[in-house]
Amino acid sequence: MKRKTFWVPFISLVLASVLVALLVPFGVQVKSNGDWLAIGYAKAAEQEEPVGELVEARTATTKTAYLGSGEYSLTSYTGSVHYLDGVEWKDIETSIVPSELPNWDWVVEKGAYQIRIREDTTVALIKEGNWIGFQYVGFAYYDSISKNHVVLQDTQPVVPVVEGNSIRWNGLFYGVNLVYTYTGDRFKEELEVTQVARDWLTAHPPSLYGLDNQTSYLVGYMEVDTSLSFPIEDAEGVLLSFDDLELEGEAIFWRSPVTQKIIQALPIGYAYQVDDILREYQVPIRVRFYKAGTANYLLFGASVLALNQLDVGTIIIDPTLSFNPGASAADSDTRRITDNEAWATIRAGAGTGANGGTTMYTYFSSGASANTWRWLMRPIVCFNTNIGAGVTVTAADLSVYAVSKLMEVARNDFALNVFSSNPADPTSIVAADFQTHGTTQFATDIAYAAVSVAANNTFNFNAAGLAAINTTGVSEFSLRESYYDAAGNVPLYGSAGRDSGVVWYTTEQGAGFQPELTVTYTISGADISNTPPNV
Repeated sequence: MKRKTFWVPFISLVLASVLVALLVPFGVQVKSNGDWLAIGYAKAAEQEEPVGELVEARTATTKTAYLGSGEYSLTSYTGSVHYLDGVEWKDIETSIVPSELPNWDWVVEKGAYQIRIREDTTVALIKEGNWIGFQYVGFAYYDSISKNHVVLQDTQPVVPVVEGNSIRWNGLFYGVNLVYTYTGDRFKEELEVTQVARDWLTAHPPSLYGLDNQTSYLVGYMEVDTSLSFPIEDAEGVLLSFDDLELEGEAIFWRSPVTQKIIQALPIGYAYQVDDILREYQVPIRVRFYKAGTANYLLFGASVLALNQLDVGTIIIDPTLSFNPGASAADSDTRRITDNEAWATIRAGAGTGANGGTTMYTYFSSGASANTWRWLMRPIVCFNTNIGAGVTVTAADLSVYAVSKLMEVARNDFALNVFSSNPADPTSIVAADFQTHGTTQFATDIAYAAVSVAANNTFNFNAAGLAAINTTGVSEFSLRESYYDAAGNVPLYGSAGRDSGVVWYTTEQGAGFQPELTVTYTISGADISNTPPNV
């Protein structure tokens, strides 16, 4: 197979890493609380700070404003809204724009990481002195036992279409489209396997090419190059090698030799049917890195047998790279997907998954048998609220964007509220966090009928909610249903498969749709309104 030249002279561009090795959790990289207080006391006698944003107090995920009369507000997001340009935090711009650089067609420069893209699907992902890049070379079957793969088709010459922060190659393979999407914290690559391709694959199973139908995977096939030399490991800390690495349903981590912090590079990926909006049936993605000569390759995809069980229609194969793990994956729903369970049982049961896509769900659904239940979903949202010690929180509100809502049977007391949560890792929500949701209401209920679709919905915190804000760290909240789920009242069953719930956007949807928490506060003690505390 003819292989294109992968890298052109690019070192002069000072490529940087895909991973944030030097940022502390949630992107906080500012002066210490003591620094701010010292400056503030020194300026106490000077004129009051002008009302407006305090640009010098920005972090990756927060904005701070002075409101006047010694009062401040912190607005915190579940994902990055700023990138560090030298020593200054600037607003992220996610649009993919034409490149002025030689040998590259499109770029994103003003973000937590940078990208370079060529028409032939080559992409370089850049951050902090290192880089990683890849180019699609084919669509293939891979047998996980024999380790053999057969390329079904090389990439086709396609002119991509740029739409905002996404670029798409329609028909890169027969009936298969490729989409790259740039977000503040993640780089999403999605293979859209249409029904046309699925029909062709059904007529051309792995056995037709000498592979085992039972152990074969449908995979994208990439050539990979990188400057990264950090040790990589799995979730148990076992060191791995890219020379021959194979995992399924597991994340891959990098550990910085400088800070010794774990840096998530490749979270768990999934394949799913595009119309399965609840991600009820997700197939974990298998990845294999291997070396052939001096070249590195990546195969990623899902079991052919499992894909064949998905409903008719387009399948999305979605591996996603994470670049800012201190600021990403801070919003997701936790869920229990089962069937025929009593209401008390499904509420108290263990989580079966966590949805890490662009949406999260406050949702439940009736089971196949009378008066039983099959789904229960509870979102978690986490925010950097490291304002500093010695402040008094006077108000707070949490806003989330509702994509849609559904009530298939009259459950008239369905309502939404904010509660506590306690995930093991606020930057990586997992199934086990399903049982960490509290029951104390942090705001006034928003009734189902009052939920505004295609708009932000705001919860104004009560005294319990204000007390739950962690002014020296991360605040962790739940968006569970209030009357039935949190309080334990049994909903009306109706009939099998009757859904009730609200769908919210997560930070992956991008600017304007991220969950946000606004905290209003004053600084105790002396008048230091000229400067913010540590945020």
